[in-house]
Amino acid sequence: MEDYRQAISYLEQSLVIIREIGDRDAEVITLLDIGGFCYALAEYSQGIDYYQQALTLIRADNGDSLDEARMSEAEVLEYLGVGYGNLAQYSQAINYFEQYLEIVRETGDLVAQGIAWQNLSFVYNSLGDYERFDDCLKESIAIAVEICRDRTVEEMESEEVEYLKKILTICREIEDFATESIVSSIIDRKL
Repeated sequence: MEDYRQAISYLEQSLVIIREIGDRDAEVITLLDIGGFCYALAEYSQGIDYYQQALTLIRADNGDSLDEARMSEAEVLEYLGVGYGNLAQYSQAINYFEQYLEIVRETGDLVAQGIAWQNLSFVYNSLGDYERFDDCLKESIAIAVEICRDRTVEEMESEEVEYLKKILTICREIEDFATESIVSSIIDRKL
């Protein structure tokens, strides 16, 4: 945990410099990183503040391609929904998850749509609104079925191995030997 606090401190220092030179892309990335570390420390209010700042910049910047900007916006909206959900501010969480869902529907990202419905189901479950919980969960399941319908087991297993190999590379880069060992053994069993 102390490493996260140190990372936040360094990132906040770099944020000052980034703002001085006016690099908006680096500012957004840094704000997202700080927000992520705050969430990892369960400091959701602080994380939300950083994510709100990032969202404001993303919405103001039209430099990226429209699809890229919309997906960045969707990602931050999801993070905000998660933060508010963790603070039990459920109406705010629903608001952000619904905005997230709207964007991922526009872009046609089925996986993200399934995640959005699942996130909404968690919030409605927390509220004790089991009818809406059930409706959202059914939407999420329907999307999962649609995604998997035209894919073979072999295709999905092949993708899984590719993702595991990417995870293995990251583990080696960050010298996470324990996770590297686990992932290596999983890959060996799948091959």
